[in-house]
Amino acid sequence: MSLTRDELADFIAEHFGLDRSGLENNVPLFSSSLLDSASLVTIVAFLEERTGLTFEASDLSLDNFDTISAILSFCSDRRV
Repeated sequence: MSLTRDELADFIAEHFGLDRSGLENNVPLFSSSLLDSASLVTIVAFLEERTGLTFEASDLSLDNFDTISAILSFCSDRRV
C-alpha cells in the first residue's frame, strides 16, 4: 500500500506534537533533534503497518529517515 506525503506529515505532527505547517519535505527531523530515536521506532512501526514493508536495523539511517522526502523515497525504492 502506498503512503502519501500528507499522511506521513499528519502522523508525525499528531504523534509528536509538532506544528504540521512546519513539516516541509526537507526539514531535518532527527539530525536537528526535532525527533529522537524513540520517535524513529514509532515511525517505523507506522510505516510497516501502513505500507506492509519491513525494515532491518541497517535501514535505519539518517540518509533514509531524516526528512519526509527521504522517508517517502526510501519506502518507494523498497517497493520496487
